[in-house]
Amino acid sequence: MASIRASQLKEDIAALAWLGPAARKAVLAKVAPATVCQIEESSRVDWLPHALVVEIVHAIRAVAGEEAVRGWSRAAVNGSLQGSLFRPFLEGVIAVFGLSPSAGCKVLPRAYSAALKDCGALRLLEVSSCEARMVLEELPAEAQDRDWLVSVAGGFEVIFDACKVKGRVELEFAGPGSDPRFHARWE
Repeated sequence: MASIRASQLKEDIAALAWLGPAARKAVLAKVAPATVCQIEESSRVDWLPHALVVEIVHAIRAVAGEEAVRGWSRAAVNGSLQGSLFRPFLEGVIAVFGLSPSAGCKVLPRAYSAALKDCGALRLLEVSSCEARMVLEELPAEAQDRDWLVSVAGGFEVIFDACKVKGRVELEFAGPGSDPRFHARWE
């Protein structure tokens, strides 16, 4: 069963504030109270069902739309960069490669594996000085959800925030059964 680290789900709940008070309240009204309770009561190192994040993503999309899903995810992963989940990856990239989007893309597969279990494998296909292409392989059916994949693209965009550059990660997803691809571009 696909799982997500509880520490990321806790950041996901905290990042609902990024949507603003009214949208946050509306999203939480659409998420089952048991879902929020399970996240709040978990230890940061626990693995929780991937379905919990999909439920949150669907609620955000219903309330605020696809761009809000992307922005919320970026805010949530930025929160994780300050904590123990992704901070070691950022510090490692800076120490070994310096701080650049190209270097950041190289560490995304390991960061993805730190946050998600039994949820496919991210593979870097190519990287240059201004773009990168990645594919998410062996994605289980429960994770082949377009809204969730948009949130993944948004989460990858934290690289641009860390490097203080403008950029965007586009999802290239043909639908269930195909391997979603991501195309990152920056200036």
